Amino acid sequence: EGLDGTHPEIRAAFAAPTVPKQYVSKVAFGCCGDPASETAIAGLLPDVPPARRQLVIAGIEAHVCVMQTAELLDAGRSAVVVIDLQGKLMEMIVRPGLVVAATKRLLRLAEIFQRPVVLTEQYPEGLGGTHPEIRAAFDALTVPKQYVSKVAFGCCGDAAFETAIATVLPDVPPARRELVFAGIEGHVCVIQTVIELLRAG
Repeated sequence: EGLDGTHPEIRAAFAAPTVPKQYVSKVAFGCCGDPASETAIAGLLPDVPPARRQLVIAGIEAHVCVMQTAELLDAGRSAVVVIDLQGKLMEMIVRPGLVVAATKRLLRLAEIFQRPVVLTEQYPEGLGGTHPEIRAAFDALTVPKQYVSKVAFGCCGDAAFETAIATVLPDVPPARRELVFAGIEGHVCVIQTVIELLRAG
């Protein structure tokens, strides 16, 4: 009533498909603030328990309505995972300096919020060790931390990774864990790890 309707091209595209669909008019910023949103999702995914749903979200404004719809991290059940930021790999990526700086900031945040960290290396004998600045930041952490050397691309391909996560999050069941990732290469080791974890629940 106050913000006008959906853009006409998007509304027309929404009206055209023959797949199941739902429309929700809301006044809360985050969709979860309106029970009609949950009713709509449940109607579209009737056989999928809430904890197993996977939603692809598009919309505006990302910093308000979209972000409030997504689940916020719970510090009490989260950990940081730094994947394979190693010598020969670091030499091949775009803007390695920015990656190093951003990862060091993430490690500082882990320290500030007292969240554990797991650091992995892919075949360090051949690819070299973790970038020295990142390794120094990791070694300086006072929070619980674990190091994993692996040969599988996805971290879940090595049993030591699950052991490391269980060690730093001993009181959090696997389905309740929240992991924040940094690392390379995004299209191989990082994405395979995320997909494997999602598949495992």
